Amino acid sequence: MLVLERISCINFVEKDGYAFFSNRFYNGLFKVEIRTGKTVFLGCFEHERISKRNIHKEIFLKDEKIYFCPRRGRFLHIFDLKNHSIQAVELRSEQEKPFLIEEVVIGENDIFFVPDQNNGSVRKWNMETRLLVKIDEKKKLPGQYLSEHKERFPVPEFIGEYQIAYACINNFFGKWISDEVWYGFLPMGSQMLKYVKESNRLEVIPLVLMNEEELKDYLWKVKTELVKDKIVSEEEMSVQDWLSITFEKEVQNQNSFGKRCAGKNVWRLTKE
Repeated sequence: MLVLERISCINFVEKDGYAFFSNRFYNGLFKVEIRTGKTVFLGCFEHERISKRNIHKEIFLKDEKIYFCPRRGRFLHIFDLKNHSIQAVELRSEQEKPFLIEEVVIGENDIFFVPDQNNGSVRKWNMETRLLVKIDEKKKLPGQYLSEHKERFPVPEFIGEYQIAYACINNFFGKWISDEVWYGFLPMGSQMLKYVKESNRLEVIPLVLMNEEELKDYLWKVKTELVKDKIVSEEEMSVQDWLSITFEKEVQNQNSFGKRCAGKNVWRLTKE
């Protein structure tokens, strides 16, 4: 499976039978009906590169809003479940040196974002006033450390059977939807795992896209961005893969070689 064909996440929020998450392989917001695996691509998170991986890591639900906390990204994104709008809060300016968010701490009204740099400033954002401040103190912060409250894979003895890479286990989380049923997304594929405690049984549920054409069009833009940014590789996407989808897209859009033909686009991109 090509990297950009994978749909999975580091963590997710479950609400009314649906899992919401930020895709770990590119900038994408998804919703999955956990009972059936029916999957909908809801769009992207603004102000971030659409081809960026691991934009978010920690995620939590509060007052009918899902908070997508950055890992590699610059923004906190807030998804409103009532109207499906997304707000973006800048935590790191474009001029600042990039860093990873290592930990997120949820206080009564504040969210603390702790960078992986030893000398980096903690960002504190108030959910009521919407004010952002930097603090240098990294001692124990007041609130819940999200990394300490994750529900890991409940049956590690099944790791080999379901081909879950050992390196992925520390980043493989799920949810106990009830006292008996646990759900999680396989780290490297478009599948969910459902674990039933009473029967000690795992069920694999494929993710079935309900708006496949919409996602296909979006991924064409993602691959184009990868080529423009000169980050095409065997791991990300081969040039041949990009050429294939580009020519397929051009054939759909035109019947002759005009100014938008794939050959001219490839030549243009090599010069940019």
